[in-house]
Amino acid sequence: MSDPLSPRKRPRQKRSAATVEVILDGAARILEREGLDAFNTNAVAVAAGVSVGSLYQYFPGKDAVMAALLWCGATPSGSLARSRRRWRCGRARIGAWRSRG
Repeated sequence: MSDPLSPRKRPRQKRSAATVEVILDGAARILEREGLDAFNTNAVAVAAGVSVGSLYQYFPGKDAVMAALLWCGATPSGSLARSRRRWRCGRARIGAWRSRG
């Protein structure tokens, strides 16, 4: 059985890295706006504007998406007192995540 926290495949081209980035941005938006209870692969795909099939090309499930967010150091930016928090992973971190392993 494969590791449920590991990505299925790593993006190799800029276009696929951009897809992973929008997936992680969508995941972060779900977490910041709706919380953990609303966090699932279908909601992430909708928030990212990708098909759930595209999400599953890179991640075996929601736990792997969360692990990627944590690995890349995504944290709410700015003051905790702000009502709007923005999670960021960034292209440099995606590149490092892409080449790890």
